[in-house]
Amino acid sequence: MTGGGSSTGGGSATGGGSATGGGSATGGGSATGGGSATGGGSQSTTELPAVISADLSVSGTVHAAQSVTIQAGKTLTIGSGSTVRLAPGAALIVDGTLAITGTKAAWVDVDADSGSWAGVQVESGGALTAQHLALHHASTALAVTSGSASLTGFVIDGSGSA
Repeated sequence: MTGGGSSTGGGSATGGGSATGGGSATGGGSATGGGSATGGGSQSTTELPAVISADLSVSGTVHAAQSVTIQAGKTLTIGSGSTVRLAPGAALIVDGTLAITGTKAAWVDVDADSGSWAGVQVESGGALTAQHLALHHASTALAVTSGSASLTGFVIDGSGSA
């Protein structure tokens, strides 16, 4: 699914599917050209903790070995061109704010290490603000319960049902 838009209230989006409960979605498709960091020298990987309890900004290669919960009042910012990999079955649970700052030239790419991951879950009071975000191979790529989501330039592919 590709497009831009926003969703407030209950809703979910899956690859080739639709967003419901105040969301909108158009099209279908897959992501290309999204965001792995390259360059000279060795590249380090930032490991996300299970709980984000203070504002945190990351970029480049990012990994989560388990589900990650962003606490209320805290922000996790993922910079443009970042590649984020989660353990199979892991989720990004947003009680605070998840800010994705991709660009047309440097998307943020989120996928599982192998198999599928659970997806982004925006909970009550949580907020997702994403620019140029590609979500791959999630069982439910995006679920917004009673939080909010604002998406500009996004792709969801290889995801299961809601």
